[in-house]
Amino acid sequence: MAKQEVAQPQSQSRLDRLAIHLAQRATVEEDDPGTAMDSIAERNLAAETLEELWDADEGGMPNGKAVVDIEQRIFTFETRKSNDPEIANPKLGNTYLIVHAARLDTGEEFAWQTSAPLLVTKLIQIERMDKLPVDCVVRSVDLGGGKAVLRLRPLTVRAVPGNVA
Repeated sequence: MAKQEVAQPQSQSRLDRLAIHLAQRATVEEDDPGTAMDSIAERNLAAETLEELWDADEGGMPNGKAVVDIEQRIFTFETRKSNDPEIANPKLGNTYLIVHAARLDTGEEFAWQTSAPLLVTKLIQIERMDKLPVDCVVRSVDLGGGKAVLRLRPLTVRAVPGNVA
């Protein structure tokens, strides 16, 4: 009698488990156009000049590329599910993050979105370590051929006048 092979369950990678986790925690099942419209309406109402008013409805929520080199304090983030291939990342359960932060140079609070795997995985791990809020900066690393990867980096320590020996 021949010995039968027993199929062993394949273990899931950490990234596979994260994709399942993100898809389950997504707070909105589909993109809510009302959220974007509310944000634009707020910018319209905050405009102080006619030029600011005309520019207020240009573009939507910035993405990770738009916040490169902006030193920021990230307070929290939301997980969203999307069918838009420009936003959602299938490797991350077709989800993306909306990150709530403040610029360290002006104190201005803002939100940005990302589905960049290195940003999402780092933010998830920072949250798991209970290290939010976190001061950091998004850096772009050129890969050549017009491609780049976004990375979340800590801020460099700076000497403060009066504290230098």
